[in-house]
Amino acid sequence: MNLPNILSNFALMAIKMVHKDFLSALKVLCLAKQKYAKHNYEKLSKEFEHSQSPLFILGNGPSLKHQENKINENRHKVKLLTINQFYKADAFWRWKPEIHLLQANEYWSDNVSDKYQKLQKETIENLMKVTWKMYIFLPQLATKKNFIKEISQNPNLEIKFFNQVPVDGSEIINYYFWNKGLGTPRIHNTLVAAIYLSLMLKFKQIFLFGTDHDWHKHISLDNNRLRTSYKHAFWQSKNNTVEKLDGTDFLLHEQFKKLYLTFKGYHDLKILIQKKGAVVINTTQNSYIDAYTKDEKWNLTI
Repeated sequence: MNLPNILSNFALMAIKMVHKDFLSALKVLCLAKQKYAKHNYEKLSKEFEHSQSPLFILGNGPSLKHQENKINENRHKVKLLTINQFYKADAFWRWKPEIHLLQANEYWSDNVSDKYQKLQKETIENLMKVTWKMYIFLPQLATKKNFIKEISQNPNLEIKFFNQVPVDGSEIINYYFWNKGLGTPRIHNTLVAAIYLSLMLKFKQIFLFGTDHDWHKHISLDNNRLRTSYKHAFWQSKNNTVEKLDGTDFLLHEQFKKLYLTFKGYHDLKILIQKKGAVVINTTQNSYIDAYTKDEKWNLTI
């Protein structure tokens, strides 16, 4: 390759990088709320007083069943963060997690299909039964939704919001906005958001459970309609169509794009993990997450 071509390619790469940084900064300016930025996490991390306490993030994958006894043994030493429909598990009510994350908009958006209206009703009914102090984290876009009005009636729930503004530029730009609490990686799976929040809350030892992430094995097409029969730790999903909020179907390429962005998000977070001096251990040996150390026979270092 001659010098003009090299310079041309370099210039093109630089333009693309500057363009991505510009778009990321623009999204932050338009969408991020200052009151949900870094000082919000600082205050909460002091309230928890857990900087030396490990955090267990519990996914809903079937492998979680195999780690249940070990989680029981260590529950008194750690904080727990659960996600999505974990309230369906008896363990949710037994372990009483300190933090629960509802990142996906099907849990709190106002205009959704009948399927997601049913999901929201079920989620509200379960959260209203919580009898211990628990922090509920949701994106800033959920602040004025009817879902928030409903769950706010339970005095045991401390509702917190975070700036879920996708920042996907250069590594320098990403770290700057993520660390300020003004943006996040592109989140297409709640576990990415859970790891991000745990880092912002100053946890140094983060253990992941139930992170099988083998959805691709359970995808099929029925007359060109996308279906999935993914198994969960404590309940069995039916062979359902994969729907958007308005009830229309996801297409196969859209589903695989979401998977690509999900697995990319774990790698993107490594810069924040490194800068904050944290360690993320994936306890699911057969997990398809390839970004973090896997250790099925983990032990706490406290």
